Amino acid sequence: MVLRPGFEPGSALWLKGQAVPYGSCELVNIPLEALDKFERFCKVDLSLAKKTVQRCRYEMGRLVKWLDGKLVSIDVLRDYLEPFHAEGRNNCLRSFRHYFRDYIKRPDLIMSFKFIKTPPKLVLNLPSKEDLQIAYETFETIRDKAMFLLYASSGVRRQELLDVTFDGVNFEDRMLVPGHQSRTKMSYITFYNEEAERAFTEYLETLPSRKEKPFPYTWNAYFKAERKVKKKTGVNVSPQILRQWFCNEMGSLRVPDRFIDAFCGRVPRSILARHYTDYSPKRLKQTYDKANLKVLA
Repeated sequence: MVLRPGFEPGSALWLKGQAVPYGSCELVNIPLEALDKFERFCKVDLSLAKKTVQRCRYEMGRLVKWLDGKLVSIDVLRDYLEPFHAEGRNNCLRSFRHYFRDYIKRPDLIMSFKFIKTPPKLVLNLPSKEDLQIAYETFETIRDKAMFLLYASSGVRRQELLDVTFDGVNFEDRMLVPGHQSRTKMSYITFYNEEAERAFTEYLETLPSRKEKPFPYTWNAYFKAERKVKKKTGVNVSPQILRQWFCNEMGSLRVPDRFIDAFCGRVPRSILARHYTDYSPKRLKQTYDKANLKVLA
């Protein structure tokens, strides 16, 4: 019998639109030392963000530890995933997708597993201006006060402020250029208000010398400070909450959503926003200044 083209030994079979190597029912071994190469693959080949690379390495490391030398099959992965709830399962599947589908080209091992849809998290009980004023006075250092006001008045993400360089700060226009780009998150430009400018200037005067970044710290530095503030005052001033507060406050000040999205580095979805809106720094600066955003007043 002559096999039809595409079914000869050593060729690829097509399974739901994806090429699966011949003999895909074979079990897979995941040696611990392979995770170093997988981590580099995520960073270089897939261009994933640093935190995503770390998450992939962490999840695959947990799987290897659980396997304890066992080979991987669909049933084994099913046993591993069964105890997880929605968020934990989805985190695992994201990492598994990069390893089995992208790295070792075995999508057949994970294609039957579906992500669990979770309802959107509603923003409830954002801090008031009075809350933010109390929190500001509770911070112990000018560094933490400056970071707090920069987060609240610019809408930047936690890591974007920590990664911004002096070249990414236009002090004259009070403009930040985070320069954060990944496959899922973007950044453009944003601004900070005069309150943040005063605290930022005072903080910079305390630095013995100017290095590459104004805030050469890990995320844990501000995290410890915000935890102390929450413990003393009950006010949550995490960068994510302050980013949400920024969006809500700018909306209250009648700033159009498409400009708020630009400040926050979100890609505009509508045709009007994408192709018929002026996103020049000059226009964004005018829009920001017109809003006259205040955190402490």
